[in-house]
Amino acid sequence: FWLKLCLMSALWEWTVRVSSTRVGRRFGLGVSAAGGSAVALICGGRWVGLADPGDETTVPSFVVHASWESSARDDLRRHAHVVAKMAGVPFEALTRAAERLCPIELHLEQLTQISAAVTSRKADGKPVREELQTWELGGAYWLRRITTLVEATSTVSQQQLQKAVLDEWIDSGYLDPTTFVSGFGSRSSHDAAGIDIGSTVPLYTLDGGVQVLSESARKAAIKNLQESGLCLLKNAVDTGLLERTREALQLDMTRATHTGQALKKQDPNVWMSRFTTGRLHCLLRGTTVEDFLHSWQTAWLPVVHEYLSTPTGKRLFLSEIQLIVVDPLAENETYHCDNRAAPALSVYVPLVDASQTLGGQQVLPGSHTLFDGSRGIVQRVQGVWRAICKSRGPIEFGTNEEWRHGDALLLDSRTIHRATQNDSFVGSAVVVFRYDFKSAPPGSASSLAAASARVAGSCISRVYWLLSKH
Repeated sequence: FWLKLCLMSALWEWTVRVSSTRVGRRFGLGVSAAGGSAVALICGGRWVGLADPGDETTVPSFVVHASWESSARDDLRRHAHVVAKMAGVPFEALTRAAERLCPIELHLEQLTQISAAVTSRKADGKPVREELQTWELGGAYWLRRITTLVEATSTVSQQQLQKAVLDEWIDSGYLDPTTFVSGFGSRSSHDAAGIDIGSTVPLYTLDGGVQVLSESARKAAIKNLQESGLCLLKNAVDTGLLERTREALQLDMTRATHTGQALKKQDPNVWMSRFTTGRLHCLLRGTTVEDFLHSWQTAWLPVVHEYLSTPTGKRLFLSEIQLIVVDPLAENETYHCDNRAAPALSVYVPLVDASQTLGGQQVLPGSHTLFDGSRGIVQRVQGVWRAICKSRGPIEFGTNEEWRHGDALLLDSRTIHRATQNDSFVGSAVVVFRYDFKSAPPGSASSLAAASARVAGSCISRVYWLLSKH
């Protein structure tokens, strides 16, 4: 075992030497210090409270099977109309804000559930303060507006709850149309990179004609994202819708270039490039092709809002819709994060079944904790080490986890991952949606931060290799 630790230290030093030649001596010294700290923590795990690799007997599952429920909820729409009337705005002002990723629908769901819970507790003669505190800690942060009132009176009315939601929306500017981007126009989609261009998302509760993700599936998905930084939502996109989209995109699995040419004919503004060997990245946001993928998002939008529950003043936006067409014999990507500057969410949906030969996504579970600024360095390393002990290796979707067309892979954007090589003579394709805060858009991290993600991914994968031999 100690010989393996020495080998790991040697691998750390080798990685640092390679990285330091590329990004400078100071970064190399920093990574060296981090590597030494990691080795010391692994060796002294019992003294800092880390898990022993042998303590975990079961490998966690990151799969959540999507289940659906009706969005036709009269009580929710009644609350929406009452709040709109209190604000003196038409009901369409709420739907417009919800389509711009403001958490209108999330807050209305919370308002409906809290109102029902408060009514029930009042009928039973029980105090409501504990119930409201539980909801506030669970993400209904707008309840802090009436915390003082509840502490003084030990009760709250439905109108007071509605007023608290309305005040949150007004202070955040959700009902002010001047805070929304009006449009992008006919321009190259590359001009939209990293900025809000006003792309809309579908409604999932204010539109009563759709099926929404059930409460149990949402909670399971959010738990996986919080603990491991990933979740595979099975059957997120309907097969029929997927088939129609494939036809509309004119996918050609023999060569990515053919698909690119077909997209250019549909809309010359689609910008595309090859960032890695064998992959054509097509930016669809801001083009007419974006419309084909609009309704896909209904499945995971409730998870996006709950996982990225935002305090007053922070705005989410749809930062990317990208089609990645993979050529036959494409190479591995390097390890990377989609956005390590702040919490965000990326969604990957394959258009064809991933497999060991076609390639898929390799994800390092728990690696999002490395870039969690709310934790200290010891807590970050502890989080990663516990995830390593539980998973016993990288999660390879398409190899040791089935990843079929229409399954949505949800990643915390700070999670380290990479696309794996295609060893076949047939291509594949995946659609990527990204949701970021306007205060920390994609691309806001420095090149040094991107390099640190590559080094961290390589080091974690080597730790996995060492543990597999132990």
